[in-house]
Amino acid sequence: MIRVVRVTEKTHTLEVPQIGKPGDPRLFSLSEAEALLPLIQKITRAAHSEWLPLRDAVRNTLSCDPRLGDRELAYAAIVQTWSDKVERLGPVVAGLWHVDFFTGDGFLCWKYPETRLAYYHAASDSANVRQDIAAIVDTEAPDWAWPNQ
Repeated sequence: MIRVVRVTEKTHTLEVPQIGKPGDPRLFSLSEAEALLPLIQKITRAAHSEWLPLRDAVRNTLSCDPRLGDRELAYAAIVQTWSDKVERLGPVVAGLWHVDFFTGDGFLCWKYPETRLAYYHAASDSANVRQDIAAIVDTEAPDWAWPNQ
């Protein structure tokens, strides 16, 4: 079943098609992933900005400091909220600030702070084995590379 998720920002509402319930990955074509990427970047940039000072605070807190537990919980809450927001839109969270868009045979990969969607990895490969999307399109001509496939 295809449905639309309404994502409301301060000044506008964006409608993002989603398949299934939140948390279920959906299939993306390259053009669909590229269209969703600016929203993913915005969500990630905001979470990263909120997370960074906490990361530093946790790193600089001694293990015997009573504030450590609260800081770690706040740190984890930011990451979990970010992950939930991203996965509601259909992509898969593959790691901290690492988002994969499932194509059916693999994943289009993006990691913060990359400026564009430029990498792919096969479903059978580790997320660390990223290949250039342009090279994959040129050599394999996958269905996901073309609109309306």
